[in-house]
Amino acid sequence: MGATQVFYHIFRMLEEEGYLDLTNTTHFFCLHYVFLPRLQLTLDLFRGGWDNHPLRTEQNMTPNQLWELGQIQHPIPDPEDLNIPEIDWEQSGDVSELHHGVNVPQFESPLSPEQLRLLKEHIDPLQPSQNNGVDIYLETLAYVENLVENQ
Repeated sequence: MGATQVFYHIFRMLEEEGYLDLTNTTHFFCLHYVFLPRLQLTLDLFRGGWDNHPLRTEQNMTPNQLWELGQIQHPIPDPEDLNIPEIDWEQSGDVSELHHGVNVPQFESPLSPEQLRLLKEHIDPLQPSQNNGVDIYLETLAYVENLVENQ
């Protein structure tokens, strides 16, 4: 299972159960508040494991060890002096896809700066969770909806 697969299933479940409406700015804000730090932590852990796992075909050296070895065997004395040609990638004809990555819609926070400060004091998105962050998301959603209603 990939590093992001768990999050895919969590988000699908939240949508199917009616706890996540991606057209609702408050839901979207709470999703980002809780799960972006959790996702980043998961990706950092995955990267650390991947960069340090042994490769059987490389005498069980890790990608990090191979990179270091490459730096030792083929050093670049002064990277600032490298002559790197300028390439206009859009004009080169090598652009295979114009839209790279994921397009995340822009939205404004439903909270004022003071309310955001209160949220950060009240709910830590990286606190231990009994349910992969779902419990924290639901707590955050209830807290933010209460803040917005009582403005």
